[in-house]
Amino acid sequence: MSVKNANLDFSILIILLVMGVIGNIFGYVLNDYLDSKFDRLTKDLSDRPLVKGTVTEKNALAIIIISSIAIFVIPSIFFRSILLIFILIISVVLGIFYDLFCKKIVCSEFFLAGAMASFCLFGAVAVTGDIKSFNELGSLTWIVVTLMFIYVFIMDAFEGNFKDVENDRKAGAVTLPVYLGVKSSSKIKVPLCYKVLLIFFKFVIIFLIFIPFIFLEYSYWNWQILILVLLAFGMVWSMIKILNIGSFDRQRIAIYSRRHGVLSYFVFPFILIRFIGFEWAIFLIFYPVIWPLIFNYILYGKSLTPAAYVK
Repeated sequence: MSVKNANLDFSILIILLVMGVIGNIFGYVLNDYLDSKFDRLTKDLSDRPLVKGTVTEKNALAIIIISSIAIFVIPSIFFRSILLIFILIISVVLGIFYDLFCKKIVCSEFFLAGAMASFCLFGAVAVTGDIKSFNELGSLTWIVVTLMFIYVFIMDAFEGNFKDVENDRKAGAVTLPVYLGVKSSSKIKVPLCYKVLLIFFKFVIIFLIFIPFIFLEYSYWNWQILILVLLAFGMVWSMIKILNIGSFDRQRIAIYSRRHGVLSYFVFPFILIRFIGFEWAIFLIFYPVIWPLIFNYILYGKSLTPAAYVK
């Protein structure tokens, strides 16, 4: 949408939606498959499918293989672009690297961030008129891709692994919180270097949010900027709540992380709203909320995600 604004073909959006679903299935199932031994050490994750045994490892492996094939077959049929396949290969390889080494290499979270940013770039290039180059990608698209990279890195390296730091330490994992000395046996001990890094990346995100309006002279409405300021404040507030939680409470940390994730996501439609129009912006705001509510109810009988499935 940052490339085509309101002129985006809905049929292409459906193809990219399917690609996104399959890509997430591949990444998450592979991650669960490789992390099952770590998940078994956490009581809060005892009801996860592979831990509980409701899904066998054999079936999980079948899902991984089928989705990995489908994710390359679909763009080969609809787009037929060597550049797109190359970007997709980078995304998949980085995702696999993350799943293989996320508990073994410090800052392996960059692999996941790179995978998601590459997948975002894949979607942008797919809708251009010339899918042999990056010629039609403007500054706004690269800002969105960069925001995706840093956002995913923060969510995984800091807030995501923060709630699992003690189990990761016991299992011998080398996540960034473990490496930086975060401890959470009863009371949480957060070193200054961890706080400084998190604050630094958070303000980089906030800086990127306002680049289009300050430096690139994109037109805007005053209420649009006000909402973006409130969202930025909410992200900082969620970060402060996580860092000052005191006694370790995995569920509370997960709640603050989810709130931060939601606030971070809403930044995108409000950055793009004047560029893509109200109809697409409303779609971007409500669709991601409605989707999980419906499918959580179908899968679990209630719309809110069960705590055991929050990773």
